[in-house]
Amino acid sequence: MKRVSLIAGSVIVVLVIISVIIAQHGRGFATISAEELHRRLEQDSTVVLLDVRRTDEYRGEAGHLQGALLIPLDELERRIGELARYQHRTLIVYCLSGRRSSNASAYLSHHGYSPINLDGGIRRWTELGFPVMHERSR
Repeated sequence: MKRVSLIAGSVIVVLVIISVIIAQHGRGFATISAEELHRRLEQDSTVVLLDVRRTDEYRGEAGHLQGALLIPLDELERRIGELARYQHRTLIVYCLSGRRSSNASAYLSHHGYSPINLDGGIRRWTELGFPVMHERSR
């Protein structure tokens, strides 16, 4: 009986490890830290930045990354065609904290893109003092 419990416990541990690996690697997209992205942007002008926040957030107090395309998450399915010309470029997806951009990255990955999600979003980016753009009032 003790041996059965030991085997069952071992099986559970293995299943937990497998589920963690699948969760981390099976999502279909990579992540990048704000520090890594900052370094990459200094060296690689071909990176495409995709902001998936709402328009008011993009234009709001938090600002946005220079040159970022704005396609809010709730419009991504309808507007995915706008990204076709970037399909073979590095596509960095971000939002405020990383949650919406994770959803967008999973969606894009499912549709043939190789997105990289900005871990911590623009919130982490600005915490580190990296530059953002603000729209002028009209």
